[in-house]
Amino acid sequence: MTAFTPKFGALLLCGAAGAAIAATPAMAQGAGGAAASQDNGNAPIVVTARKREESLLDVPIAVTAIGDEQLADMGANDLSGVQGAVPNVNIVQGRGSAASANFFIRGIGQPDALQTFDPAVGVYVDGVYMSRIQGALLNLFDVQRVEVLRGPQGTLYGKNTIGGAVNIVSKKPDLYDLTGEASFTYGKYDETTAKGYVSAPIAPGSVALSVAALYDNRDGIVTDPLTGREYNDRNNLSMRGILRAQPSETVEVLLSADYTRQRNELTLGCATTPQIGFDYNATFTGLTPFVIAPAGDCDNFNYQASTSFTGDEGQKLEHWGVSGTINIDLSDTLSLTSISAYRKLTPDLFIDIDATTAQTGDVFVGINQEQLSQELQLKLDMDRLAGVFGLYYLNEKVSSHQEAYADSYLRYVGTPLDFIRTIDDDQELDSYAAFGQLTYDFTDQFSITAGLRYTHEKKRYFRTTSALLSSPIFTAVQIPSGFTFPDDLPAPFNSVDSVSFDAWTPMVSASFKPTPDTLIYASASRGFKSGGFNGRVNGLGDVTLEVNGQTELVPFFAPEKVWTYEVGAKGSFLDGRVNLSVAAFRSDYKDFQARVGGGNTGITGGSFPVINAGQLKIQGVEFEAVVKPSTPLTLMASVGYLDADYKEFADGRRAPAFSCNPTGTAVVCEPAFAPPITARLAADYTVPVGSNATLSLGGDMRFVDKHFLSVDNRPGLTEKGYWLGNIYAQVDFDGFYLRGMVKNVTDTLYRTDGQEFSAVANIQTVYFGDPRTWQVTAGFRF
Repeated sequence: MTAFTPKFGALLLCGAAGAAIAATPAMAQGAGGAAASQDNGNAPIVVTARKREESLLDVPIAVTAIGDEQLADMGANDLSGVQGAVPNVNIVQGRGSAASANFFIRGIGQPDALQTFDPAVGVYVDGVYMSRIQGALLNLFDVQRVEVLRGPQGTLYGKNTIGGAVNIVSKKPDLYDLTGEASFTYGKYDETTAKGYVSAPIAPGSVALSVAALYDNRDGIVTDPLTGREYNDRNNLSMRGILRAQPSETVEVLLSADYTRQRNELTLGCATTPQIGFDYNATFTGLTPFVIAPAGDCDNFNYQASTSFTGDEGQKLEHWGVSGTINIDLSDTLSLTSISAYRKLTPDLFIDIDATTAQTGDVFVGINQEQLSQELQLKLDMDRLAGVFGLYYLNEKVSSHQEAYADSYLRYVGTPLDFIRTIDDDQELDSYAAFGQLTYDFTDQFSITAGLRYTHEKKRYFRTTSALLSSPIFTAVQIPSGFTFPDDLPAPFNSVDSVSFDAWTPMVSASFKPTPDTLIYASASRGFKSGGFNGRVNGLGDVTLEVNGQTELVPFFAPEKVWTYEVGAKGSFLDGRVNLSVAAFRSDYKDFQARVGGGNTGITGGSFPVINAGQLKIQGVEFEAVVKPSTPLTLMASVGYLDADYKEFADGRRAPAFSCNPTGTAVVCEPAFAPPITARLAADYTVPVGSNATLSLGGDMRFVDKHFLSVDNRPGLTEKGYWLGNIYAQVDFDGFYLRGMVKNVTDTLYRTDGQEFSAVANIQTVYFGDPRTWQVTAGFRF
């Protein structure tokens, strides 16, 4: 008899999904159509995945739309709250920073958080692109819905959507009615969250204003046993105002301004390996390794950790922006949309990368980023022809000042040496694009969509770094004349300080609607992720690589490219009580950008070459279902299956191979953040209580399979797979509600992200998700 395991359960659910899809034709015969769905209170979901409002059932894309009520049921304070709820999607707090996000869709993401690397999943708020993963873990407090688009979106969304896109749509101010909501939450670790939203007509029918604010504070979940100080906390303040004006039936203007402030303590993880330092001999001609600090007991992490930082070092972020959107109906068939935006991001982050009391990977990263963007969209909606044409421009300037402290890393004949490296860099980007996409309905059932985008961009980069090694013993010790330390090294160590990239990203799809409420489609689409400069260069070893016995200069890395082929089906049945979708895909992924280790090299602190290291084949299946067997009960299920493999992987210092070598023994290398199975089961049961109240009971279970948290599959940077359970109960009465929720009911210990800098002191640090927490919320709506 087969043992029941998490993976077996998920595969069983996937089999049930296949059986449900096989039953689609019979179920469609009993479908009541869109009108019946609306009469039943199950109105079709509207999305803007193709830059125009459409029913979800008409969009030939694998897209999940999560409304504001679903986000509340998930207990999602920010985007990380949907982790495990969308098949083949990974969204977590990342890289030892409370301000950064780690996005992977279908195994494609951004392995390095440094600001010179671009994301692979685009994040958009009301059509405005967020260029950096710092500040992208957005709070969800005035959101109408979150759309998660899986697969490359290179035609309509452009660069850096090679994995997919996350589209956040805010609530528009109501032109006629006064509406609003306010809530207060208290929970474990002294969680205190206050939210407020109000929308009011200023000139009814013409002008309205909405204002939203959130204050989210929670004590740290990690405690330093040596000092009692708490880390991994939350302290966020966010505000947004939207002014909506409709001076005529053909013109709409939306002006938006938002501001976010974060003031957090450090984010601490667990060291999975011993920290290794080096001891110089008396003549500076040899190095002897020694253990600086032992590995932590990460398999039994008890949310206790210590750090070498002793002052008020923490993590700060200011993030604000303004945007203006103008929608003009030029005729019955043509409309014009203009989206103008300016954003500024300034995080100052102290990060203890090594996660020990030793000082080997302690860093400060201060970033100053600003971006200006303009997009024009001409939309066409005729009897059988619909689509959008557009122009896009983005200018981004990002500079940083970084300091790395490693006083525990080096010794001279047993005496510790003080070490600090500083880095200052500036990067500027100009990106231009033109795009178009058209859908032609050959019949009421059959449609063809085709699109093409051209992108041209230029990056300019300048970087200096200096290293200072100091000790009182140097006044008494004769340092050999040939022994030098790196000092003022401009990247990229040759004459190349600017680079241009061009990309054509087409798509084509065919759609067939057997009934008005079902869709079958097939598509092919291309995406690309921009190339750039290696912001971690410490010396010529980082840009001079030896492959097959030949020395190659790699001053920059090229864009990544992917072709994805997808077939899918979706449908609404039994008067909207059953909604199903399934998609199967294959992606051919080339020029994967990888930061690969170079080994410990003493004073230079290791090397960090970044190369286009690999080609991948990624294929999988995704299934989602929402079923309402009766009026009070709603059941939801999703399953993602992912098979991601390297077709080629080269670490830059050996010939291309199908294996990686993290521990001295060659093993099969698997892509990071690509769990073979992701699954979710959820239920909500709502019944009347008395004459004017309802009681809702619900919860969900989420499964994430085993996956690696580093490019070269370090054993300690591996999540073995986990289940998470959440439950809630809510009472609604006369506009008021009272809600209680428990997250991570089973108090599961699970790993969410990792830092791999084995070239410096053997640093390999893992981070964990929240333990079991509870919260109680009181609120009202009007």
